[in-house]
Amino acid sequence: MSGYPWRCRKVRYGGNWAGDGHSNAVNMIAYSKSQPIEILERSYPILFEESALRIDSAGAGRFRGGLGYHFRVRLLRGEATSSFLMDKGKVPPHGILGGKQGTTTKITISQSGSVRSPLHGTKGSGFQLVPGDWIEVLTPGGGGFGSPADRDRLSVEHDLRCGYITEVRATTDYQCLVGQPRNSVGTGAGQRSVKAAS
Repeated sequence: MSGYPWRCRKVRYGGNWAGDGHSNAVNMIAYSKSQPIEILERSYPILFEESALRIDSAGAGRFRGGLGYHFRVRLLRGEATSSFLMDKGKVPPHGILGGKQGTTTKITISQSGSVRSPLHGTKGSGFQLVPGDWIEVLTPGGGGFGSPADRDRLSVEHDLRCGYITEVRATTDYQCLVGQPRNSVGTGAGQRSVKAAS
């Protein structure tokens, strides 16, 4: 890629009657998923310092929304210009039929040690980057479908075990207490258990 202009694009959903929402998907292009970061790092002078599903981003519901995506990418050499054309920076994805809303988008840019966000929150262009600069994006989670009180306990336990939600969200959104026994979640030293709040 040396000597040639290049473009690296990252593209980005809620619960519905059929089940949980898609995580890190883009509904406008047939629920496609982004390329593996290893391919991007091999093709461009960038390093992904973070690339993960966004914990606690999905709106709670009988069927929760899809989780957003959290990534932080650093420019290693050369120069680059970063632009953003995203949504849901102020108004989060809504839940329906008693489902809770998802989280909003958050963008942070570090330029020569100065950290800021785009003036319009989720939209902006012309952010000049030099080696060492980075951008961090947390995409929104989808809204939930139906009341969180109707979510199957095994699904809550699965979300806890996989790290999709924290114990705090299990308690506040799904009225599950993390502590003493009923259904065990996890194994070994990190074992947790969930029981219904009384």
